[in-house]
Amino acid sequence: MAHWLIIFCAVHLASSFQCDPALNDTLKARRALHRCERFLAAQCHGQNRLVEIPGTCPQPNVGMPPPATSLFPGTEATELGCITRSSRLGRALWCLARATKSALELFTGIGAGSSLLLAHALTAEKPTLGRFYTVDRELGNAVHAQEVMRVFGLPAQVLRLQGPQGLDELTASVVQKPGNWILQGDVFKHPELIQALCYVTGGMDLIMLDPPTVDFRHTWSVMERACRPKFLVVHNTNLPGHAGWLPSFLKRQGGWYEMMNGSHPSVWETGVRSWSLTGRCW
Repeated sequence: MAHWLIIFCAVHLASSFQCDPALNDTLKARRALHRCERFLAAQCHGQNRLVEIPGTCPQPNVGMPPPATSLFPGTEATELGCITRSSRLGRALWCLARATKSALELFTGIGAGSSLLLAHALTAEKPTLGRFYTVDRELGNAVHAQEVMRVFGLPAQVLRLQGPQGLDELTASVVQKPGNWILQGDVFKHPELIQALCYVTGGMDLIMLDPPTVDFRHTWSVMERACRPKFLVVHNTNLPGHAGWLPSFLKRQGGWYEMMNGSHPSVWETGVRSWSLTGRCW
């Protein structure tokens, strides 16, 4: 009786993710992600906020992500809404990236929040293996992100994407190497840049999306086809006109399931900002 109950519960849990438990490790990945996030949360007094309370998280090291950091005079990164380790999203993003070898982020912003977390997770402990790519059309954002990463001992290079023809030969050879790559260019105007990047790098394990209010459908179709990500993180899913439609679309489409979701207080307005972390069945 107990044996059949265990089997039933396992199948019921797996079916809610639309995955065949006999053919994939998705449930194991989900459980590992939750364990890692809970461990970090305990180190930071269980906070779930973008404004980190001073002294509540340990100093950063290879096993503890760094705090959001701004190098702009008189400005705190948390004032700018940067995702940080004091939020559940920041911890989950870092934990997930630690289990992968490559990640692509759209967009960098000032590079002080999710960009820093992803760079640290992928290259602090495994600098000869991890590859992190973050894209922004503003050169000032790219340079600031580079300097923030360097503060925490994470070397990064800024590369300018070359326009509608994709990557030039030199850039294509460079970005195949491990490291943190900050790419400056407009992928909405030229989505083939993403296609070229994923072609030369062999795809991405993880994609992080926090796009502005634009029609993201064509860009996503290019990314999914060219990059073939295993994991997708979308921030601001409850904001109209952003990419909040995407997690639900993927689950309806089949082959994807939600590993974790949540929200945190907004620094911009009264209320919360929501997020979703989905995984592909494999």
